[in-house]
Amino acid sequence: MSEFSRLFDTARLRTPAGKPVTGHERLEADARERAALASRFDLPELAELSADLTITRRNDGTVRVVGAWQARYTQVCVVTLEPFELVRGEPLETVYLDPSGLGDLHEAVVEADEVDMELLTGRMIDLGELVAQSFGVQIDAHPRGPAAGDVDAAEEGGDPAATDEPENEPSANPFAALASLHRR
Repeated sequence: MSEFSRLFDTARLRTPAGKPVTGHERLEADARERAALASRFDLPELAELSADLTITRRNDGTVRVVGAWQARYTQVCVVTLEPFELVRGEPLETVYLDPSGLGDLHEAVVEADEVDMELLTGRMIDLGELVAQSFGVQIDAHPRGPAAGDVDAAEEGGDPAATDEPENEPSANPFAALASLHRR
């Protein structure tokens, strides 16, 4: 079971006459779900995660989910090792293909180049997991906080006192000790 599970029954997308309809869902992760997702994505904190989604079943049996998620979360800068907060939102679009209706694979492959595609297995779609995955792939694996630029400037010579190397001394060659062993 996903940390942020919101099952949506695609049978809701049909009227009694069998005509397609559109559904709208607003998802918001609660404190327990956010803590579990923060652990899953190795984040110090996930303060907010929500999404607004529109779900439509098309005449060919596919189900299209379109919308956007918004998140407020904390990451640790790889340069300064200080935590910093990010607020981010991204659009998402996924098409769920009905395996029984895959007669025209060419059309499905062309559409797959444009949007994410999944196979629809059964009637249920986990919209929460869809949002969690979309959020997860957007997290920067090597985040640089706002103070990282100050450290970079100091290392590039902006402030010689901020570097570990003495001024006007060449850098020590890390292989110099090996050279003395080679001469023996």
